[in-house]
Amino acid sequence: MMCSQHANTQVMSSGPWRLGVLTSSGLNLPLEGVPLPADWDQVQIPQTAPFLSGADSVLPNLHEEPDADQWLRIHATTAQHQENESKSKSQRERARAERLLMENEMGEGREVEVAGKKLLIHESRNTCDPATGRVLTGSWLWDSALHLSEWMAAAPPHHLADKTVLELGAGTGLPGLTAALLGAARVVLTDQAPLLPGLRTNAAVNGLADRVEVRELSWGTGGEDPKWVPPPDVVLMSDVFYDPDEMGGLAETLRRVCGEATVIWSASEVRESVNSCLELLAEDGFRVTEELSAVRQQLMCSPGESSEFVVFVIQPPRD
Repeated sequence: MMCSQHANTQVMSSGPWRLGVLTSSGLNLPLEGVPLPADWDQVQIPQTAPFLSGADSVLPNLHEEPDADQWLRIHATTAQHQENESKSKSQRERARAERLLMENEMGEGREVEVAGKKLLIHESRNTCDPATGRVLTGSWLWDSALHLSEWMAAAPPHHLADKTVLELGAGTGLPGLTAALLGAARVVLTDQAPLLPGLRTNAAVNGLADRVEVRELSWGTGGEDPKWVPPPDVVLMSDVFYDPDEMGGLAETLRRVCGEATVIWSASEVRESVNSCLELLAEDGFRVTEELSAVRQQLMCSPGESSEFVVFVIQPPRD
């Protein structure tokens, strides 16, 4: 009998059984004259390189008629191979579906220039809190994040070189990604779970995934995690002073993640709630300084706009 592993080559037997035809779609094995159950009337061996490379260990000498035990081995091996192929296909389809979902959920991207470099920031569409159904405001890029990034870029580079930076309520992650561009050795972007895919996307598309981690962290939780040791050198926040009721959870998280030497940089649009929030932090022992450098003048809005942005430097309590 002649046997070949090339596609479209017929494989014949001189005995009472016929092995079948090896084609580009697989090796067809009709089981003629073999006392096996009726539902085993055919076995498909997919023509894949990993399988064919080990065919000699599975198939009997093709010049001899396989016995029932050999057919059982062939069936078991091919069945396992097909199961693995099915799982692999399912995983590929699931990954493709997740990728398409991400493409549909994420916007085309907003190009932002920081420190002479361009970052592509994707904003999410209709990302909601699963508990309340409300749209999460961190889904899109806020002006305070832009201003914090500009402020960091205008500061001396050594402020962030080789530092560990943690961003709380990262949203789209622009300030944290800016820190990575400015030389931070490690950046951790944190926010609620529904916003994490967008953060990972923004880190990846800007080529910063090797230095930027994305982790879930809601205010009032997380600090005991040993991965926070040692504490970060810098904590970044933008537009977090909007609800005094949230300050208790924020203060608790800051106390947990900060060390004595940690410095907190927070940019905020000037609004009525800011002073109330800062007063609550001060009551918890945080020292707040309004950054009055020349950079502050660069953070003002264009003529005709009423909004104003300020960067606050905050030091955690020293127990």
